Amino acid sequence: MRGLCIPVLFPLLMANILKRPDSPFWIATFTDANGRQLKRSTKLTAVKANEKAAQAMAANFERAAGGDMTVKQAAAVIGDLMEAQGKALAVMSVRAWVRRWTERHEKQVKPTTYLFYEATGRKWVEWLGDRADAPLSSQTVQTLMEYRDFLAGKVSPYSTNHRMTCLGMILKAARMERLIEENPMEWVKPLKQDLEAKVARQPFTIEQLQAVLAVADAEWRSMILWGAYTGQRLSDVAMLQWDKVDIVGRKVSLRTRKTGRFQNLPMAAPLAEHVEGWRADQAARVEEYGEALASYVHPRAAGVITRKGMSARLSNQFGEILVKAGIRAADAVPRREGRGIGRDAKRAQHSLTFHSLRHTATSWMKMAGVPASVVMDFIGHDDAAMSQHYTHVGDSEMRKAADSLPRITI
Repeated sequence: MRGLCIPVLFPLLMANILKRPDSPFWIATFTDANGRQLKRSTKLTAVKANEKAAQAMAANFERAAGGDMTVKQAAAVIGDLMEAQGKALAVMSVRAWVRRWTERHEKQVKPTTYLFYEATGRKWVEWLGDRADAPLSSQTVQTLMEYRDFLAGKVSPYSTNHRMTCLGMILKAARMERLIEENPMEWVKPLKQDLEAKVARQPFTIEQLQAVLAVADAEWRSMILWGAYTGQRLSDVAMLQWDKVDIVGRKVSLRTRKTGRFQNLPMAAPLAEHVEGWRADQAARVEEYGEALASYVHPRAAGVITRKGMSARLSNQFGEILVKAGIRAADAVPRREGRGIGRDAKRAQHSLTFHSLRHTATSWMKMAGVPASVVMDFIGHDDAAMSQHYTHVGDSEMRKAADSLPRITI
């Protein structure tokens, strides 16, 4: 009869095999730990000679689904199944592949990107525990969804989606090298992001900047002035080197760490005056922080990023300055909230951060009537692709933009 499945029963075993008219292979039927009836193809041709091998596969499927196998036993079973099909399989554990993939990228991407890749893979492996020693093929859509939901309880939807995208890259690379037959991340949906709940960045007022500068130490005062008068990001200000600063010509050139965009910016008069005095005190800073950091305008901050590879610690320090200035609540945990630990705690969102200095510079220029195209070229853009497509405006327009910025007095 057409459409009839013909089971081949083996006494005393719950797992069995059957034939289906729409498949040339033996189909294994078995029960998982929750009592669900499952079916999987054995990839063994449905002929009498393959019955015992197919039944053995069905039994092993059931053992694995019921949690009765150790990781090593499961790996051995997968190898046996592939061997029975006449296929060679390079079995690699999740742990081993994550390590290999991240090591490959160490020299291929920026240090900050590598640190993100390494941390993302490491935390996934830690969450898996012993399951990280199972073959890559053991990762399913369900497993990845469970991990996504675990992350959602600790970090923001944006951070969760960012990390899951990285895991998708890891598994995609494994598929390209034929370590897995399919990438289960292709069926894992990202979390919905509540854009309304996101705190909008605000520019500083002159009064707020005066309060911040009044309580900041010398290096932080310098970094704040650089941020306000150039609109550059914290990491770029911290890693700025003296050979990029033209004091006489009142210019600074740099390549941004986030987008890789080259910036050649005129310095506003207040910033140029500050830089001239700051340069005169360089010898004292070299003596304090050492020759290794002598080339940096802000050696202490550069040392933090050089050691850590990221600016998170500096962001926290700036948050503490805002608290001291009375601009941020004293009980606000810098960049973190809740009971999470370290970078796995949810980030507290603040309307005023160092990044707000970009908005401050933008706001000042717009209020002074500087054309939007000039402002965009001066500040740059957070998106690398957008940033590369900006048309550079002339030096005179950029100089006028710099000269439009107000003087901050303490």
